[in-house]
Amino acid sequence: MQRPGGRWSAAQTWAALEHPALILAWDTDPLHPVSTAERLHELLPNSALHVSKTAEDVKSWTNRVIQFFSG
Repeated sequence: MQRPGGRWSAAQTWAALEHPALILAWDTDPLHPVSTAERLHELLPNSALHVSKTAEDVKSWTNRVIQFFSG
């Protein structure tokens, strides 16, 4: 549903994006909470979410990005 004046809400704008999106989060990042990543994942219809819980897992992000763009 559009807002008065024909403007979409932020959630509607995110939900309208159909291209693939990779969302990477770290569970202890105080500036980018996992809840924000989870909400984006809910809104973006073609998204993949990975939440790292260790520094070692964060090191896997490069390969995750490569795999994501490789299809």
